[in-house]
Amino acid sequence: MWAGKPYTAISLLAGVGLGSPSIRGNGLTARATTIPQGAKWQIEIHDPIDFSGSGAIEPADAKVWTLDLWEAIGEDDDGKTAIQKLREHNGDDILIVCYFNGGGVQIWDDDFNSFSGYTYGGIGDWEGEYYVDVSAQTVVDLMVARISKGIAAGCDGFDPDNVDAFSQELTSKDGETKLDESAYVTFLGELAKPIHEAGKLLGQKNAGELTEGLLAGGITDFAVLESCLEYDFCTDFEEAYAQQGKPVLQIEYPASVQASTDDDDTVCPVSPASDADYESVCGSPFGGFSTVIKQDGGACGLNGFVQYCDGQGVVVTPTES
Repeated sequence: MWAGKPYTAISLLAGVGLGSPSIRGNGLTARATTIPQGAKWQIEIHDPIDFSGSGAIEPADAKVWTLDLWEAIGEDDDGKTAIQKLREHNGDDILIVCYFNGGGVQIWDDDFNSFSGYTYGGIGDWEGEYYVDVSAQTVVDLMVARISKGIAAGCDGFDPDNVDAFSQELTSKDGETKLDESAYVTFLGELAKPIHEAGKLLGQKNAGELTEGLLAGGITDFAVLESCLEYDFCTDFEEAYAQQGKPVLQIEYPASVQASTDDDDTVCPVSPASDADYESVCGSPFGGFSTVIKQDGGACGLNGFVQYCDGQGVVVTPTES
C-alpha cells in the first residue's frame, strides 16, 4: 500500500524545539512522540474495547490506535483507563491518538452543559451533535481542558473532528465574526499550544481548505482523512503532508462492508470488501498513507471491524457490545 516510499517518521520534538523527550502524564516511559509514515493503525471509537482476554488486542501488530477521548481516559472499577489497559495488552510502544469533537459537542459529552450559549444547529444528520463557536474564548478554554485531560491520561496525539463549519457560513454568537477558514486555523492554533508544549501531536481532520494555514503555522503534525478517494482529495494531502514526511491516516468506507440498516440491533458485517471495492481502495496506493477499510454510520460506525491493504482479510477488535 505504501508505494515503495521509504519508511520515515516525524518527531514533534524536532519541530517545536523541545530539548528532551516528553513525559507521559500517566507516569509511563518517557519518550518522544512519533508516527511513522505507513504505520499500521486501527480506529475504534464506537464501543469500548473488551479487555477481558489475556492476550494482545487485535490487530495485535497495529502501532497506532485512535480511541474516543472520553472512552480512553475514563477509569474502570480498578482505576485503570483504556489507554493504560491497551498498553498493558499490546505494549508500551504503541501510539494512542485521542479523537474528540473539536469543533462541536454531543449531548452525551461530560462537559456538554458548559457549552450552553455557544452551540449552533446540528452537525449534518448526526442526532445530538452541534457545532460550537470556535471564536469564543470560552470554547477554546473548554477544548483545552479536554486536551489537558487527555495529556494527563497518556494520549500521544489528538484528532479534533468537525472543524469545517466554515462551509455553513456561520458567524460568532456575538454576530461580529464570520467563522471562516481563518477562524478555524486560529482555533486549532490555540489547541496546538498545550499539545505541542507537552510533546504531543495534533492532527488535521479533512477540511483541506485549512491545510495551507495550518502547515504554514506549524500547527498540525499529521492528517486524518475520511473518504478522500470517494471525494477526490487524497492527492492534495499526499502533496502537502506525505511528501513532506508527515503521516496521513486514511479511512475509506466502501459500500460492500456497510450494514444494511442503522437499527441498534443490527448485526454488523464481518465479511471483507468486495474485490472491486478492495481494488478501488488498495489498487492505487498513496505513499506515506496508513489506510484502513471501515464501516460507517449507525450501529456499526467506526467499530472494531478493520481491513487492510495486505490481502489478509478482516480483523475485528473485541468490544463490549
